[in-house]
Amino acid sequence: MYSLCWGVFDICFWKGIWDGINHFGGKTWHFSLATLVLGIVILTISGVLKSSLSIPIGISVYDPEHHISCTTFLNANRKQSCSRWFADGLVSRGLELFVVLSWHGMWSLIDIITDKCFGLSFEHSTLVSLVLGLVGVLILLFLQSILLELAPAVNQNHMVAPLWWEAANFLFTLIGMFVTINWFRTIWNGMDILYFPGNPYISYFTPVLIGWVVLLVCGCCSCMHAGLYEDNPKLGISITFHYFSHNFAQRIKSSGDDKTIS
Repeated sequence: MYSLCWGVFDICFWKGIWDGINHFGGKTWHFSLATLVLGIVILTISGVLKSSLSIPIGISVYDPEHHISCTTFLNANRKQSCSRWFADGLVSRGLELFVVLSWHGMWSLIDIITDKCFGLSFEHSTLVSLVLGLVGVLILLFLQSILLELAPAVNQNHMVAPLWWEAANFLFTLIGMFVTINWFRTIWNGMDILYFPGNPYISYFTPVLIGWVVLLVCGCCSCMHAGLYEDNPKLGISITFHYFSHNFAQRIKSSGDDKTIS
């Protein structure tokens, strides 16, 4: 119930910001670009750009340590004062606002480019996102393998990460965000096209039940309250598709042979 309630209120938070931006600023080139740049700049300065990946089911796993938890900016705990809790919540939600801005900007620019520049229909525009998502997954897997090969030597030989390494991880995160948004856009628009388009009651309400049941069965409800994630490469190099690899790593860890797990 904690995960479900968090997910509902978080979606309301996103929708309020998203619709408010569209209402007051409209969907234009300059305004969409401004929200994208503002979101990325603030998240980068704050060191939490990785949060824009909408951290996935493979990282936000449903285990006893994360049932009722959320990664926050100040990492306030039970032993600290209520004022720090309040400040942590306020800052963390404020930074999530810039996650919404970055998503809104990139999503809107994709809409503008495919719809207005290329004159594609809603269906063809959705298909473009599907292709970009599929190709992007392969690119991410290729880039991830390179970063994982380089990471041990870089972390061992440098107390402070070199600039090129920080830039490589920054670019990797941006590509990951672009791919994730295209996947979301494909599913979001695809549901509007294919899933009972003539019956809004079925189209709107049944996906809530189906999504919650599937997440519950797969043990992924915690992905609905993922929180903020730091950009520090030493904390791990991640992509947004980790469900089975996490289960494999957990089995290795539970067997006692966890030396290969970082």
